[in-house]
Amino acid sequence: MTKREWVGPASLALLTCVGQIKENPLLQWVPVDLTLLTAAFVVLMMIRARIAHGPTTGRVMVAWLLWVAFIPAVALSDFDSYSVTKISTLFTITLVLAIAPFYLLRTEGQRVAFIRALAVIAVILAVLALLSPTTSASYTNRLTLEGADTIGTARVSMAGAVILVIAAFQRGIKPIFRIAMIGLAGLTAMLGVLSGSRGPVIAGVAAILLVIVFAPAMKKYRGRALLGAVLLGGIVVWIALQNQSDGLNRIMSILTGDSDTSSSVRSDMWDSGVARVLQNPVGIGWGGYADEGSIYRYPHNLFIEIGIEAGWLILLIFAVLVVATLVRGVRVAKGTTGMVFLGLLIFSIINVMVSADINGTRLLWPAMFAIWVMPARDDEPWFYTMAARRRQLEKDSLIRV
Repeated sequence: MTKREWVGPASLALLTCVGQIKENPLLQWVPVDLTLLTAAFVVLMMIRARIAHGPTTGRVMVAWLLWVAFIPAVALSDFDSYSVTKISTLFTITLVLAIAPFYLLRTEGQRVAFIRALAVIAVILAVLALLSPTTSASYTNRLTLEGADTIGTARVSMAGAVILVIAAFQRGIKPIFRIAMIGLAGLTAMLGVLSGSRGPVIAGVAAILLVIVFAPAMKKYRGRALLGAVLLGGIVVWIALQNQSDGLNRIMSILTGDSDTSSSVRSDMWDSGVARVLQNPVGIGWGGYADEGSIYRYPHNLFIEIGIEAGWLILLIFAVLVVATLVRGVRVAKGTTGMVFLGLLIFSIINVMVSADINGTRLLWPAMFAIWVMPARDDEPWFYTMAARRRQLEKDSLIRV
């Protein structure tokens, strides 16, 4: 990978989380919407990659066909303000997130650049949030990044934790790098815990544990990796306890069985949502969901949302694609990068089952389709010897040709 080729992957990483950054007071001087600006830049990088390196793998049709399947539901939509915004975002920014991996994450070096950029963003945001604490206006003593909400803050920070923990378990790296990554993982996980957003925290923990258990690369040292993950989690919880955080108390309420308004509302939406899926085999159109007596326009579960708004067939197609991607993700998880993308995929899938709409959890799409870009045989470690680095550069050149 040349020095310039990290720009595309890094811009794609920024696009996945720019929504949680752009409202920060430090960025208020930017005259245009940062999401649109970043998406436009990603498209330019895709065009450059297509011209410079030729067509991508034929598996890009997996993403295109999914979006073609999304089109019929447009005709059923009511086209109110929410529906129009949802449809326009789905077929622009979200589509870019799905197609971009096929052009910007083609080589191992590009995929490493993408996940490194995500980790760097998470660490920077964690440092900013912890050094200058801002509590949510809606919740007492729950930490957020200034200008962001608690769940968005937790998604970005816990994605960073997933990357750093999995990367710390790779073989062949110096102890100093391993210790540094574990420390940074603890930092980003701390922000997730103090935010009190249960979905991203649980998703992050589950993603790490499932990768350790199922990834082929973990075969020889699963026990040590599990022990290390548990110890890191224990340290994060202990530090959060000293902070007397409402965020930690809210997350721990899951273990005690305590229910709150948020959990009850979600449970009611899921129950009514499943019933509405069964009542609408062809769907009711994008943006058509509206829960009675609630302010929400989406059921906080992507599978239910697709079932209600796009119909049974599209739900089946999407579910099959998710399962197929998970299976392929396990197959390619033979090296560090493959394990990280598997972890990010699991993390994203759990998140979309408890919050946001189809355009909300942006990391899902690059995590999903990057796995379809990756070859069956995966990477070498992130920290190369000089000889390994030369071999990888030769491999990247061959892939581009």
